Amino acid sequence: MITVSEIIAASPKPLKIVNSDEKTVFTSVVIDSRKVGPGSLFIAVKGERFDGHDFISEAITRGASGIVVKKSRISDYSDLKVIVIGAADTEIALGFIAGEWRKHLKAKVFGITGSNGKTTTKDMLAAILKVNHNVVATTANNNNHIGVPLTILEANKETEFLVCEIGTNHPGEIKYSSSIAQPDFALITNIGDSHLEYLINRKGVRLEKTNLFTVTRERGGVVFINVDDPFLIRLVPKIPGAITVSMKNPADVTGKLLTYTETGLPILRISSGEQSIKVELQLFGKNNAINALGAAALAIKCGISFEDIKTGLESLKPPKGRMNRYTLDGFDLIDDTYNANPASMKSAFETMGKDLIHEKRVVILGDMFELGEKAREKHESLAEQLKITRVKRAFLIGSNMRHLYNTLKGSKITAEHFKTKEDLIESLSNYDFRNSLVLVKGSRGMEMETIVKFLKEKGN
Repeated sequence: MITVSEIIAASPKPLKIVNSDEKTVFTSVVIDSRKVGPGSLFIAVKGERFDGHDFISEAITRGASGIVVKKSRISDYSDLKVIVIGAADTEIALGFIAGEWRKHLKAKVFGITGSNGKTTTKDMLAAILKVNHNVVATTANNNNHIGVPLTILEANKETEFLVCEIGTNHPGEIKYSSSIAQPDFALITNIGDSHLEYLINRKGVRLEKTNLFTVTRERGGVVFINVDDPFLIRLVPKIPGAITVSMKNPADVTGKLLTYTETGLPILRISSGEQSIKVELQLFGKNNAINALGAAALAIKCGISFEDIKTGLESLKPPKGRMNRYTLDGFDLIDDTYNANPASMKSAFETMGKDLIHEKRVVILGDMFELGEKAREKHESLAEQLKITRVKRAFLIGSNMRHLYNTLKGSKITAEHFKTKEDLIESLSNYDFRNSLVLVKGSRGMEMETIVKFLKEKGN
């Protein structure tokens, strides 16, 4: 709950208020009019495809006792019989209101970021905590300057743990979101080639991501350092009291990849002090063993039992579009269409390489976005990884995938490049996929899930 007076105090700039009663208590804060209930505060946020101001009437009908609108438009709503708060920017208002809401929570808050694996690590940690606790966690990947505040506003006095995924693609976003979330525990999964269009290089990525550590330490929280990452290990001497995590080196919490199942599911051991557990994941890939270790480390250091950690990790199934494996008529399909960057491409290829069932390996790849000046280099570099994985056939689409196509010319990998999805699908319809393991992957904007849908229809 939050009062009008608390909102006034939290605002960095003066607010204009109509029908004011500073003692009024709002029981929830929402930006979706469909989620409004009696006593809600509705914030009219303007998005790319909608404007919350258009839904104010619906919000009031559903029982909102207050609204936040753009200050320049407050006269349009001054006759309403609810509290009207005018803010210079309603998105900024969402942030500082969520920050004030955070102060009321008794929950321990986790902040998780990184170039790869942050969503899965968040899901793994939430699965562990939910075995015996009341948990609120980021849904899907709502990890930006809007999603983080909304996640915080989902929590209430009953919430024991709040798990926030914190993302970025522009400098300053991590600091902004972290300052609102005020984490008690913070983990950076890794530093990789993500969002280079704006963060330039890995040094820029590290500078952006480590803002999470800075904010957490300022409030007396605990940070977790993946010492297997060459960019993060440099932070160890600079952060006394940090918890170290490693799959390769001595650390406070360690993991060892024991083996894989015949389809490529990892089995690992996680250890801390004298305790250890053996975990068989239901998510493919070495990268998910690493993600599991990070989630387990966070859980261990806040007092969760090893039994709950094992139960939670082994219960988690992959979310849609993230290494979902389907057995179809004569071939297996891996749907990893949720997103793509160089590290996640490599991880997906490595997972294919662990498969012991199929003779042929086929990839259907779309462009990786947000790589800036390194786009050509990063697409070309996939060629060597495909050769290591012993891929037989590559179907490629997108302007940057043409660089990979040119690199594969003359190799043992048969490659085709397509300008349109229609041409790609026509070629796929004529290809014999029998006894193949097929990977479909690309950045979100490539909409490679349409290819997955086609292949499912073909294989059923």
